[in-house]
Amino acid sequence: MMLLLVLGTLYQTDFGIFRAQQLIFSSWLFVYPLSDMGFGVPLPGARLLMFVLFVNLLFATVFRLRWRRRIVGVYIVHAGILVLLSGGFLTAYFSHEGAMEIAEGEATNYSTRYYEKEIAITHRESPEKATVIAIRNFIRLRPATMLTSPDIPLPFRLELRSLFRDAVAIEDRAATSTPELTRRYLVPRMIHPLEKPSTEAEFVAGVFTVHTATGAETFILADTIDEPMILEIDGDTYEIQLRGQRDYYPFSIYLEDFRRETYPGSPVNRSFESHVIFVDPVRELERGVRIYMNHPLRHRLLTFYQSSFDRNDTVTVLSVVRNTGLVVPYVATVVIGLGLLIQFITLLVMRRRRGL
Repeated sequence: MMLLLVLGTLYQTDFGIFRAQQLIFSSWLFVYPLSDMGFGVPLPGARLLMFVLFVNLLFATVFRLRWRRRIVGVYIVHAGILVLLSGGFLTAYFSHEGAMEIAEGEATNYSTRYYEKEIAITHRESPEKATVIAIRNFIRLRPATMLTSPDIPLPFRLELRSLFRDAVAIEDRAATSTPELTRRYLVPRMIHPLEKPSTEAEFVAGVFTVHTATGAETFILADTIDEPMILEIDGDTYEIQLRGQRDYYPFSIYLEDFRRETYPGSPVNRSFESHVIFVDPVRELERGVRIYMNHPLRHRLLTFYQSSFDRNDTVTVLSVVRNTGLVVPYVATVVIGLGLLIQFITLLVMRRRRGL
């Protein structure tokens, strides 16, 4: 684990925190690159090492330690460490981070994850009503895979033709005569691999095909394309878009006012804060909250931090963190502290008795 920490720090200097986390700390096995020629060293990832540590400690506690009253505290300490490691796995697999953008005078009930992607198929039934079908976990699928099944009520089927990671879609004006591309964009695009991967996120681009009763149409979806693919079928409008994965909540946050202060005579931000109204119709809860530095809004396992702003201080950006193992470290710390206290008291009593 010390070696992985050193390698992760070195890798971070060239490729950023996101890449280092994905390659080393969020993996079971990985190949650490030694040169640009593709040579590397296979190593166990941090998750594999933590799992081995968990199993080793569990078996040592159950089978190796012989039950004796004078080591009750050691058993409790081991139990606390096991709880702590279990909380780490909960956080790794069931927690996520994203952002919530809210304009002044408006409310939002969803956040967009930073790294996970989804393909959103939106059926515009009316200007006020829309049905959204989200397709997730498509990043590792093989080419020529159907993303929609016959069980999904859609008048077409969506096929993944090919997917490119660390690639973007750029304008290709030479292809303006291609009918299937001109329907997709005012200016057609082509997929272009990045010369150097981004240090902040992974850009994804792919070629997809829509199969309808009248034929097929091929188009490109990418992180760098904001406008959706538009389909008109039997008078209904469908939009297909590649975007960050959204998480919808049974409550909404309404932005009353966003305030920002700068240092006198300088454009440097001194502070910025959001005055919001938290509305939960299920629990019949409505309360005003001021979100600013080191004072987030907490609701169950969700935490909303003041992160950024946009559009001339009329839009606030809140970082949203869902931590499934939020209370586990606190419980584990109490258990470990209790175990140490019991063990120290036990040893102290035993030594005093021997001295007497």
